[in-house]
Amino acid sequence: MRLSRTTARSVLIVAVTFLLVGIVWSASHFGLLSSTPKPEASLESRIFASGTAIPSQLGGLVMTDVIVPGNSGNSIASLTSPTLTGGQLTFLNRAGAAVNLQHQFASTLDWWVNGEPIDYSVFTTSLPLLRIQLPENTRAVAFNFGSNTPTTLSIGTSTPEGKKYEKDNIVLQPGITEGIAEYDNDKDDECSYLTEITLETTDVLGLGNISINQDKCSTLAAVPESQSLYLFGLGLLLLLFRAKRHG
Repeated sequence: MRLSRTTARSVLIVAVTFLLVGIVWSASHFGLLSSTPKPEASLESRIFASGTAIPSQLGGLVMTDVIVPGNSGNSIASLTSPTLTGGQLTFLNRAGAAVNLQHQFASTLDWWVNGEPIDYSVFTTSLPLLRIQLPENTRAVAFNFGSNTPTTLSIGTSTPEGKKYEKDNIVLQPGITEGIAEYDNDKDDECSYLTEITLETTDVLGLGNISINQDKCSTLAAVPESQSLYLFGLGLLLLLFRAKRHG
């Protein structure tokens, strides 16, 4: 196959254009063309009034309830995630050592208000600081919280990027059982995970009606587009080289 000089020049221009577009697309996607940092995923936090059911979806993420078998009064050190991803929600103290919480049911606690149609599990502790280590790919977690005495509660949520979102001085009263949801809002097509929840209080703390989402982030799904541009451009260059060689 013999190409005219004009045709060869046109093919070369098209090939180089595809290669450059692929390079520019990749650089812009990974934030290499600007001194402005690529926006990080941020968490949304919602508080639900006492006696209010927590929604089954948060920011488009479908929540799954953590069901705990066993009897009231048992000690629980971790909870198995009910999602397909699986994993454990592990209870830790301030130093990171595993701790046991008392397993109760909402109907057995006179200071707990249940806004759900089921009698769900409640876990109680007198630790001043409780850490809940979350399983892999956690995008959202929600639960109710309360106390049998007037006290305050601070809630912290950590991400793999080292960011920590905090809500301080939440007032707890017997007979008031609010709910909280912490979830990745996926703004600007960014995505992140939750790694740990920290609960700090001065008295007995109860948490229950726990639900979780472990959908995997999919922000890199568009990467093959740049690869296609590279391959197409390289293909054109190879065809041009082959045609010149046989011409």
